[in-house]
Amino acid sequence: MRSQLAEMHGTSVQTDKLITAANAISDHQKQMVADNKTNLAQNKAAIENTLKENREELAKLLGENQNVLKTNLAQGRAALDASINASRLDQRAWLGVDNIKGELVVGSPYKADVSIRNTGKTPALHVHADFKLEVTRPTEKPSFKYDDIVVGVLDSRGVIAPTVPYHLSTFPIQDKAHRPLAMTQSYIDEIANGSALVWVHGRVEYKDVFRHPHWLTFCYLLSPQFKTFDVCNEHNDTDETQLKYR
Repeated sequence: MRSQLAEMHGTSVQTDKLITAANAISDHQKQMVADNKTNLAQNKAAIENTLKENREELAKLLGENQNVLKTNLAQGRAALDASINASRLDQRAWLGVDNIKGELVVGSPYKADVSIRNTGKTPALHVHADFKLEVTRPTEKPSFKYDDIVVGVLDSRGVIAPTVPYHLSTFPIQDKAHRPLAMTQSYIDEIANGSALVWVHGRVEYKDVFRHPHWLTFCYLLSPQFKTFDVCNEHNDTDETQLKYR
């Protein structure tokens, strides 16, 4: 009986040791699992932080590259526009008054012949010219208005080719009834002594082959010698030439 009790006691002790060992193993495994979870969480956080930093760096690089690309595109466009503008500016039509002539003859109406020349390299299109010959006293100036008489010699279909002069004639000096006035010696003497001033002035509108509108105004005063017309101090202008052709 005693031997059986001793054996049972030994078995019990052995069982307790096994249970203790099993518990220790279980605790160790739990600790390993907990450690693994902690490591996984830390690794995940580290990976997420790295990815965040990489995304931010990539976004920064993309932004910088985009700004550089925009700058390069803008500079390229500006250079292209400048090149196109310079080329079209070089090729466009340029109208100007080339010469004005007129001869005072007793018994004949007096009119002036105006020569307009295109010094550009391409035709001037849709040319319309308004101009007139006007007589004033020395204290007066021309009206520079063109709506009181029919003066549109060139209409909207007018074309002036490069280098070729285009000749136009003003209406003759008129009397109060708006009829051509035959020159008398006394009238010619008034012009000669400066009592009467003879002006030729006008406005020309046109388009170049790139469909950009242009204009010019001109004014000339007959010299007392009757041989030439001198440029006036005003009403000689043109549109801005440095246009952007787009």
